[in-house]
Amino acid sequence: MKQDLYDLIVVGGGPAGLTACIYGARNGLKTLLIEEFACGGQAVNSLDIKNYPGFESISGFDLAQNMEKQAKNLGIDETFEKVVDFDFSNSQKIVVTSKNKYFAKTVILAMGARERKLGLENETQLTGRGVSYCAVCDGGLYKNKTVAVVGGGNTAMEDVLYLTNLANKTYLINRSDKFRAEASYVECLMAEQQSQKVEVLNNYVVNKLVGNQKLEGLELKNSKTGELKKIDCDGLFIAIGREPNTQSLLGKVDLDEYGYVVYDKNLMTSAKGVFVAGDIRQKSLRQIVTACADGALASTNAQKYIKTAKWMKENRFEMVDNTFFERVATGCLAKVFSVTLYPKVATNFCNKQMLEIFDKKTDVLLVLDNDKSFAHKVHYKNCDIGMYFFKEKNQVFVKIFDGNGKICGKKTQSLIDDMFSCTYDTFLKKKKTVLQNYENLDINNLLFE
Repeated sequence: MKQDLYDLIVVGGGPAGLTACIYGARNGLKTLLIEEFACGGQAVNSLDIKNYPGFESISGFDLAQNMEKQAKNLGIDETFEKVVDFDFSNSQKIVVTSKNKYFAKTVILAMGARERKLGLENETQLTGRGVSYCAVCDGGLYKNKTVAVVGGGNTAMEDVLYLTNLANKTYLINRSDKFRAEASYVECLMAEQQSQKVEVLNNYVVNKLVGNQKLEGLELKNSKTGELKKIDCDGLFIAIGREPNTQSLLGKVDLDEYGYVVYDKNLMTSAKGVFVAGDIRQKSLRQIVTACADGALASTNAQKYIKTAKWMKENRFEMVDNTFFERVATGCLAKVFSVTLYPKVATNFCNKQMLEIFDKKTDVLLVLDNDKSFAHKVHYKNCDIGMYFFKEKNQVFVKIFDGNGKICGKKTQSLIDDMFSCTYDTFLKKKKTVLQNYENLDINNLLFE
């Protein structure tokens, strides 16, 4: 069982995952790539890629090999195992494979999405040899040729409209006489049909792919009458949808209604420290170059997440003297708001008696504004409370806000001012009186009245 703690684990070895590894390694992160089969993802199915910057023409296999080689040369670890489970419940993330458990500070999910296939006998054999699942990727290979698109949704319509600028003729094969696409797409399709460059074949399904080494034509079957019909074509674009590889993520991160991972502007999922990249997330354009962009962004944000967490945990109080913390501790503010000090901070700045005052079961987010002010986000009675401390000369002032930014009640602020808005020496002299007053207060009625 692997017990090494990685800075970053990338799950999925397609362009998004490989790029994430490259950026992770270059950013100094100890990085592990986990891929089930072989690196490259769906890109390896493209025999001739002409829209990846820097290459006029390159096969998907060669491009993927170059990416993997670059990542390995940068020193990443790589393993080929099937991921069966995840545990994102703690700060230390766990990726469970069929062989091992791997641990990391951050994880990037880049498992991609799989295209829905027609399920025909030689479909896999002819993929990349006339059969494609991406018109934008491979459409340029069929300039001035005859192509067909299967589907009736938005993607199929987009493919047809894109291909009309390249192919001499484009067939649209739809299994019914109605389209699932938006009305605007259908209107555009009907307009193109008038130009004779597009022919719509409603109530037909592809019954057979004709050709051995490459696609030569299609055998169609009428879904109502059973009639068979053959057409010659050089390329077939299958646009009947795709399915994200998110089965193992159910209950681990938030997914949308189609099973794609939900994320924020930094590509972070609902699980803190877990990011997403590539076709596993919902987006309008699925290309190798956009997958690489996702990987770069996710990896960079993972590095920032690690650095921020480390800085907040280890270096928060370097500019604060013991007196400041003693004010908080001896004033019993710590007991009222269940403030927790991180272990290292507590060791460096607090004596044993002060440590006993602090409740170690509650997490606190501490943000350093500058050398004179601090904001503490404290969880108290199922409510987030913000404590803003600021120092002027030898005095400490405190303001308290609830989760919505509402300032605390007058009684609360009066108590805080009485404790802190004085010099340290003055506070020590009147501490006993202040604490006696505190003991007589009803905390439930004290906050935000």
